[in-house]
Amino acid sequence: MKKLFLALILSLFSIHVYAGSCPDGSDPVKSISDDGTYFVYKCGGSVPSSSNNSSESTTITKTNNSSNNTNSIKIPFNKGSNYSYKVNQNRVLLTDLDKYDYSNCKYTVEKNLFRNPLDSSSFLKKHSYLAIPDLETLGVGEQDIDEVTITFAENLYKLHHACLAKDQNACKTIHKVVDLFSGNLALTKNNDNSNYHKHDELSLYHHEIVYHSINNILMPLMLSYSTANQALGAPKNHNAIGDWFKQTFYRNLYNPKPLANEMPIQRCMLRNTDYVAANHTLAASSLVMMYGVTWDDQHAFNLGIEGFYSTLNSVRSDGSMSFEAKRGANAMFYSGGTLSQLLKIYQVALNQGIVLDKAHSLHRAAKFLLDVVEDQTIIYKYAKGNAMGWCSENYKEQCFTETGPRTASFGWVKHYMRLFPEHQNTKRIEAFANELATSDVITEKRKRSLNSVIKGHFPTELFRKNVVFDRYDKEYQNEYVFEDSLNWNSGSPMCLYDTVNISEIKKVGEAANSYDGAYACILRTESAFGQENIGTAQFIIKDGKISIARKYRYLMTSAISSYDTFEGVIDKDGNIKASFELNPIMHMVEPKSIQFSGNMDSLQLRGRFDEIKSWDNNTKAYVLDENFYPSFYDVIIDFKKENY
Repeated sequence: MKKLFLALILSLFSIHVYAGSCPDGSDPVKSISDDGTYFVYKCGGSVPSSSNNSSESTTITKTNNSSNNTNSIKIPFNKGSNYSYKVNQNRVLLTDLDKYDYSNCKYTVEKNLFRNPLDSSSFLKKHSYLAIPDLETLGVGEQDIDEVTITFAENLYKLHHACLAKDQNACKTIHKVVDLFSGNLALTKNNDNSNYHKHDELSLYHHEIVYHSINNILMPLMLSYSTANQALGAPKNHNAIGDWFKQTFYRNLYNPKPLANEMPIQRCMLRNTDYVAANHTLAASSLVMMYGVTWDDQHAFNLGIEGFYSTLNSVRSDGSMSFEAKRGANAMFYSGGTLSQLLKIYQVALNQGIVLDKAHSLHRAAKFLLDVVEDQTIIYKYAKGNAMGWCSENYKEQCFTETGPRTASFGWVKHYMRLFPEHQNTKRIEAFANELATSDVITEKRKRSLNSVIKGHFPTELFRKNVVFDRYDKEYQNEYVFEDSLNWNSGSPMCLYDTVNISEIKKVGEAANSYDGAYACILRTESAFGQENIGTAQFIIKDGKISIARKYRYLMTSAISSYDTFEGVIDKDGNIKASFELNPIMHMVEPKSIQFSGNMDSLQLRGRFDEIKSWDNNTKAYVLDENFYPSFYDVIIDFKKENY
């Protein structure tokens, strides 16, 4: 974990070409899958085998695990759970293709397609060498195991985004990837290589292999597999895949060779009050819960709920988390990551029709993190414990403003806002976004802190006025949204949670389509100087949405391309809301986004252009001109239903 941040940064910037994608820098060797439907790849060279000194790594060709009856394996999920909630459906984990439209996923899919290939051949060529029983046989170090698994997660979440955006090929590739890993019994022999003796303590490297197997391989596979099944239906070997997941849990969530009185690796802390809120424990609980849903295992499902309540019970009255808040300079990093895991478990239960109680502890935890954004000193009394903090030796230097720590600390924000849209914490987050969007007076420190909360959860253009780019995320400065797919986010928050209910889309579309058609428009201004026509255009209304046609555009005061910024919606009663960024006057002033409203009865939209900023030759920037006359202009769009 100490090198997680570095590995994350490397994954954000390194363009991984297909050549030399094996750990030793060599090219993987291509072969054909057993069923003859796709290529698989294996690494040769200097990577050691787990069973001998051969120069070739463990074979990557897919094998058949259908004969392995893992139902006979008794997974020691401690001694039962105090909860007995029932699994009511096996289809939905976090995402629901029948309920939500994931249109925002297209923005994350379009970015960096070469680094995140969507076709099955290139994906498998890059990553099939990871589909081996024991990751230690890769022969790479701690930092490299971070990097290769994080790159896998980033690529697989990109596939997941594409599948959510209705790319059937991406969904099919997900099935092939899961099939390859399960067929090779991948990760089922971790920490069981020939160099590991029965009574040796597990090294930090062994724990790193387990951690990354759970968070960067198994979790992405589980979530993307659920969505692919919704799109394509479950594959014929669905039960065999479930058996494989069960074996990986036994090997990676529990210590298969414990010392005397030693508890399981990842769940050992559930029974120890000092470690009850550890993010490793909660991640394991979440993964087992998702298995319980997908393969109808009620006991496994309830272990996720057990982890949820065990962690919530550790949240202090001020909202701090007893274990994570003492993590030195990483206190915010781990507290935010743990809250993200809690929200996932809450969502999985909600999709079963179960509303978990004690949500007040979730709200306290969220409020505490938002409080720290505005006053970091409140976490110092806990963070000074310096328990395994790694991003700085000084606990007063909370690492949450740069890419990596930021996405972990606040990856929960968009999900929380969707789950609790009316809560005061959500209103506070919206106020942060509004402050960044409009404030002319904000300190640099506060600007950076608020950016940490808002980046990746709102379109960048919304807060462009006060956006702050760090040294790692400048590549996204012209993108629709910062792509925050890693850490505990399990994908881009804007992709996963900034969704529209499909039933609402249909309702609005069916109600509003009576207004469908083309409308001639005239733009004009009204001010103390009188009226002035400034342009013409053509509205296109279709299924409740309003756009500007490419033809018939004319604008005297701004570039014609300004029409591309127009966005509008119309409801079933003919009420219209729209926004349009332009300079509507014949002066050198800064364009701004104008909010319009109106209706079909008046055939008119009205907005106001005020708080006018003029160009200042001294500062070489636009500045608020309090002496500008007139101080505002009304901007009017008149329209009627006819074609030019």
